[in-house]
Amino acid sequence: AEAWLELAQLRAAPLGDAEGARRACGAAVRLSPGLPVAREILADLLLQDPAQRDEAVAGHRQLLEVTPDRAASVRALTTLAGALGRGRAVGIAKQSK
Repeated sequence: AEAWLELAQLRAAPLGDAEGARRACGAAVRLSPGLPVAREILADLLLQDPAQRDEAVAGHRQLLEVTPDRAASVRALTTLAGALGRGRAVGIAKQSK
């Protein structure tokens, strides 16, 4: 799982291959679903694609259920809420339950 996660980070930043990064990170999550950093990175990568924002919000919400003070997830959801406007972000959050 760690190798897939490293590949995801390489594809995301230096290579700019967002889709490849999402696929690699998804493989890491499937291999080690209990690895929170992989789930967090996947949720962050999914946030970059408007078509996958609902899945990203659901991923961050799952992380927060386990660790309610997880700063990265709180920050990601707060940023999304600001970008979309509070009403839309709340609607997404409710749909992802």
